[in-house]
Amino acid sequence: MTQRHCLPSLVGAFILILPVSASADVACWGRNDQGQCDIPEGLSPIGSAAAGGYHTAALLLGGTVECWGSNSQGQCDVPPGLFGVVAISCGSRHTMALKANGSVVCWGWDSDGQSDVPGSLDDAIQLTGGERHSAVLRSDGSVLCWGSNSYGQSNAPKITNAVQVSAGNNHTLALLDDGTVAAWGRNDMGQCDVPADLGTVVSLAAGGDHSLALLDDGTVAAWGRNNRGQCDVPTDLESVTAVAAGHLHSLVLSSGASVVCWGNEEYGLSKPPFSANDVLDLDAGLYHSIQRTQNTGACCFGDNCHQVVDENCSGTEGVIWLGIGSDCESCEDSIGACCVDSGCTQLDEIACNELGGGWTGGGSCDDCQSSCPADINGDDLVDVLDLLEVIAAWGSCP
Repeated sequence: MTQRHCLPSLVGAFILILPVSASADVACWGRNDQGQCDIPEGLSPIGSAAAGGYHTAALLLGGTVECWGSNSQGQCDVPPGLFGVVAISCGSRHTMALKANGSVVCWGWDSDGQSDVPGSLDDAIQLTGGERHSAVLRSDGSVLCWGSNSYGQSNAPKITNAVQVSAGNNHTLALLDDGTVAAWGRNDMGQCDVPADLGTVVSLAAGGDHSLALLDDGTVAAWGRNNRGQCDVPTDLESVTAVAAGHLHSLVLSSGASVVCWGNEEYGLSKPPFSANDVLDLDAGLYHSIQRTQNTGACCFGDNCHQVVDENCSGTEGVIWLGIGSDCESCEDSIGACCVDSGCTQLDEIACNELGGGWTGGGSCDDCQSSCPADINGDDLVDVLDLLEVIAAWGSCP
């Protein structure tokens, strides 16, 4: 139940997690009793990630899908030969994949037909999985739902101007192109009572029994069940760019690409264990959360520094990349004066040693001294030219 503008939503049911593991592209925290946070080693670059009840899915950049965690209902049994996927979503115990041709593939729990994709569906542009129902946004702006309808969560209104859809446990939300929100399904906790003075919404997320809306001014509104504080939006929250809702917790991507969480504090859900500030998107499951982080680190060169990916830093003389997660403050200790013969340049210690130079951490080239003090002009010779240098400067030193 996590949303970043028109990115695929996640679970519409339960998911929350504790600090467990991280990889170059994905970090996961929250409950991990089913391995939902055990990110597979060597996972190729990830285009997006989704959190379900007790499982997690990743869309790889090649258009294939990988899942891990609970497989009690086959939710991690990715259909053989599945490719061309452009978006994914996880329901409570089922998984959904949107293909480039507008078709949808589902697998896993099918207790109420939530994995039985309507055969005529070929124009989906976004998808979302709830506890026991599924929904898609179609290219004509309409919403199609299937699966359980015990609370009317699959009775999508006849709308033609939706731009996003998000499924919760037993309710569904749709963002319309005028910035308003349509809601239907279970409403015993007020999860479908959209505030009348909500303002202009740009993204939304349906949680277990609560709802989140990102407004055009970068603030967040929440309504519905609040037994764990999942609707108590931090008062100082601003410049938000994405929202996600789990079963009993909420999280957002805020200014500086950092993650802020609130609500259920079990399993470490409200305290992301990773300090990454280059988060691209995020999602929330039943009792775990997941974020996709850019592979950035500090790229140091001289007195300058930028946060970049490795390939945009390495390979240039005098430049060093300090690794994923490093920050520019670390550059001060990594770059120093490299004194080579009579010359000097700003390098890291390893590069300096390769040149056979002497390295002074954090130092400047003023710290370099010639190994032969009598070689005034630095031509590796002591001769009359050095004497002429001394004569020319005679009397100029205080």
